[in-house]
Amino acid sequence: MVKKKPALEPTREEEKISSFKERKRRRWAAVILLLVTVFFSILFSFFRFLPSFWQQITRPQVFEFKKGEIKGNSSFPLNLQRNRLQKKIERYLSSYQGIYGLCFYDLQQDKGFALLGERGFPAASLIKLPVAFALYRQAEEGKINLEEKYTLQEKDKIKGSGILYLKPAGEEFTYRELARLMLNKSDSTAQLILARKIGRSYIQQTIEELGMQATDYKNGETTPIDMAVFFHRLLDPSFLSSSSREEILSFLTKTIFEEQIPAGLPQEATIAHKVGIEKGVLSDAGVISYQEKRFILVILSDQVSREEAEKVLPAITRMIWQEID
Repeated sequence: MVKKKPALEPTREEEKISSFKERKRRRWAAVILLLVTVFFSILFSFFRFLPSFWQQITRPQVFEFKKGEIKGNSSFPLNLQRNRLQKKIERYLSSYQGIYGLCFYDLQQDKGFALLGERGFPAASLIKLPVAFALYRQAEEGKINLEEKYTLQEKDKIKGSGILYLKPAGEEFTYRELARLMLNKSDSTAQLILARKIGRSYIQQTIEELGMQATDYKNGETTPIDMAVFFHRLLDPSFLSSSSREEILSFLTKTIFEEQIPAGLPQEATIAHKVGIEKGVLSDAGVISYQEKRFILVILSDQVSREEAEKVLPAITRMIWQEID
């Protein structure tokens, strides 16, 4: 019979190594357990908040523009949800080189849409609109008399847009007449005179109080949404009196520039609007009235050729009109 050898007892050193390995295994087990716990906690939180998060990113964007200290209590909600018409316009514009932004707003249904609505565009002569608003606001506050006459000076004249630069120095014009020339003829000399009279800081203050959050008078920049905000404010009876509002709208009707948005409308429709034209820019914005309906339409452009934009603006207008008519 073979005798079994007695088992050797572990040495002290071996016991230390074994103990160390056991503690190491336990630490790794604890770390793994912690990581698994954290992972499942994050996973649980993700699925818990996923429905509300998904709702946030897919819901229509609604912007509410506050008007600051100006009188009245009105907001301008604009539903920017993508729709079939917007997609159609985007497909149409994809074949052109220029950049176009637009904002359409149905005043009866209180809804609309925008394309590049918050992108900055050169305002060009559209910046003359808040100048007129500030002028009539000061007139209502008794700070300016619209029937007061101004004597044209040679240093006032700005060549190009309008007719005043062709007039002889010394000829007199009322501030009301200067407002009409600035809006109806897009007269830049009239704008210079009125801006100097009103004060550029007051014009920018008016812009901000109207809620035109991204419009800069000094740099001549605006957005499609801001231009829509302007016309919404202009039509709001809590901002200007009926007589001031209607006079401004009359100056914007049957202008010398009727080839853009008006060219895409039926003859029965009327529009009070303002164009903006400079190198690489052809824009138009206004209020369209047809029977009992009223709409705001703004189409801004940048880096465009004149020939291209003269096709695009009426075409976009026709697309929108065919959808709403």
